Amino acid sequence: MPDDKKIEEIQMANSEENYNEIIADLTWYPGIASEVLDSFSIHNQYLNNQHVLIFVGKKGNVFPFDKDSIKGNMILFRNDTIPIISDAISFERESTLLFFGKK
Repeated sequence: MPDDKKIEEIQMANSEENYNEIIADLTWYPGIASEVLDSFSIHNQYLNNQHVLIFVGKKGNVFPFDKDSIKGNMILFRNDTIPIISDAISFERESTLLFFGKK
């Protein structure tokens, strides 16, 4: 989900109609992904204002992500493998369920 700064940037750079469409897309696709993940009891959360995310794997591997420098808006993480960076707009139910061992 975009933080307040990103929302302001989008608003300043677009007409009201385009702004509304962009914001709708930025919330719609993550919402669909979240619904699928929830339906399979896969924990997920939105991080609006955190800019650095740090995941720690089972073996103590550390995976830091700077929110502003990754190419994507979803990170799929299991503690036994390297995280996958993805986009909610291209969310694929089947491959995600396979990644989490739910299929």
